[in-house]
Amino acid sequence: MDNSAEIMKLIEAGLQQDSVKVLNYSMLLITKLESKGDLNAAERLRKIIKNSKTLALKAKDCSQIINSPVDSESRLPLAEIKQYSLDSIFLSVSDIAKESIEEYISIIDNAGELSEKGIKINRNLLLYGPPGVGKTQAAKYISARTQLPLVTVRIDGLVSSYLGSTS
Repeated sequence: MDNSAEIMKLIEAGLQQDSVKVLNYSMLLITKLESKGDLNAAERLRKIIKNSKTLALKAKDCSQIINSPVDSESRLPLAEIKQYSLDSIFLSVSDIAKESIEEYISIIDNAGELSEKGIKINRNLLLYGPPGVGKTQAAKYISARTQLPLVTVRIDGLVSSYLGSTS
């Protein structure tokens, strides 16, 4: 099998739920198929990618896949892992903030294309501001739009859990 390496990498990336790798290895496989003259298979694969809205592999319940850390004394979770849907989120922020959020989402959605062109992206985002300006709602909105889980750390649990502990 000529393309076994790409197929194995595609399966591995799919099982790891790494949509960027899935997209990149799919594009590599398309290029190899085209160079070998298998235009029909390349076009079918291209259609599959095009018809996939985000190529993100969705987990029904992220908490079953990712174990949240717990406080060693109380055994309470130190983080909450949730997947949000767009119909459950209402985002009300300034136009400038909305523009920045949409730009960030666009970068995440196009990460595969950007990395193909050699552009390294930073997937980190720092939301800051006084209480009530929409930081939490913006994080939920980004989670819903990118179909990625949102991990919310409970600072009170972290502080009480590690207060007095040595490094």
